[in-house]
Amino acid sequence: MYKVGLTGNIGSGKTWIAGIFERLGIGVFNADLEAKKLYGYEDVIREIVTLCGRQILTDKLEIDRRKLAQLAFSNHKILASLNQIIHPRVRGMFSGFAASRPHSAYVIYESALIFETGYYRRLDATIVVSAQQEIRKKRVMQRDKADEHFFVERNAHQLPESEKVKLGNFVICNDGHQLVLPQVVAVNDQILRLIIEYQKNGRNDTTGNR
Repeated sequence: MYKVGLTGNIGSGKTWIAGIFERLGIGVFNADLEAKKLYGYEDVIREIVTLCGRQILTDKLEIDRRKLAQLAFSNHKILASLNQIIHPRVRGMFSGFAASRPHSAYVIYESALIFETGYYRRLDATIVVSAQQEIRKKRVMQRDKADEHFFVERNAHQLPESEKVKLGNFVICNDGHQLVLPQVVAVNDQILRLIIEYQKNGRNDTTGNR
């Protein structure tokens, strides 16, 4: 089973692009969404409380995700420890997702932090969704009803887009000017051709990412 990463910095529109791939019949695993679900798991809550203290809980003894985000983005050690709690579980879930689709040509792992965590090395290829920073900032501020500080803070914890483009195998420009659908179709076709080519050659890696 070929595994393709789909990533992009905050406000790039990667989830919207992922939806187009789904309409083409490609299974998409939204890692960021699945990670949010984990905050409701009892074992995860216990580990986060051990890490951050009981002040991280709401009156209903649930994780206060807004408070957790503020704490994590202001403390690199806590952010790194939190990632160690969440990311291995999410990757395990993705393995199950991929295994449940044995007849698919490939599946997509959608996440904002594929390169930052080094997980791209376990994937066969990566797609980067690109958009200029000013465009991304405007989208985030409108979408989340947030101020500029919110965008700057979260954007600072992600690799510069230029670095992601260098590391990625495919780039889809989502700047509001270029048509997106033809780009997605072209990338999908290229991936399918690569898979066929390497299967013929008896190889299991399309791009040498691993």
